[in-house]
Amino acid sequence: MNQKHQHLLNIQLTNTLGKLEVDIERHRGERRYHMRRTNLLVKLVTFFLLVVGVFNVLYVWEFYIRMNEIVNLITDLSADVASVSGNMIHLTGTMEQFDSHMNQMPVISSSALSMSEQMPQMNRSIGEMVGTMGTVNQEMTAMSYDTSVINQRFGNITKGIDVMGSNVNEISGPMGVFNSFMP
Repeated sequence: MNQKHQHLLNIQLTNTLGKLEVDIERHRGERRYHMRRTNLLVKLVTFFLLVVGVFNVLYVWEFYIRMNEIVNLITDLSADVASVSGNMIHLTGTMEQFDSHMNQMPVISSSALSMSEQMPQMNRSIGEMVGTMGTVNQEMTAMSYDTSVINQRFGNITKGIDVMGSNVNEISGPMGVFNSFMP
């Protein structure tokens, strides 16, 4: 090879290396540009996920507070229904006592009939009173039975509320795990 060929080869090699350096520098610039864009995108996504996570924790906290309120209301409702049931039992007892007192009316009626022979005018009034008292006695018996039925239904309601309370406690139980995270 002669010197001219070596010189041409050297020039081509220098030109090729120059182009290669320019291409390498252009690729480095593109790579830096893409890296900056990727870093910015990763930071934005991370920030978005952090904000979503904070809102999720706040929603869980709000859910926990609402579930505690529901459990407390159901507990109060259960106590109130138990109180009403106790009052119904007392009312049933009172109605039964009243009914037993009403059973004495036939004795009074027979005494009144004997008095009616001496006092005809009193006889009519007492006869009307006996009929009215019989009706009252029947109505008191019916009321006593209805009160017993109402008391039984309140007992069923109390059982249902107790089941609801235990179900809500089971639902809100896992929420207690978040107590250590909540302020």
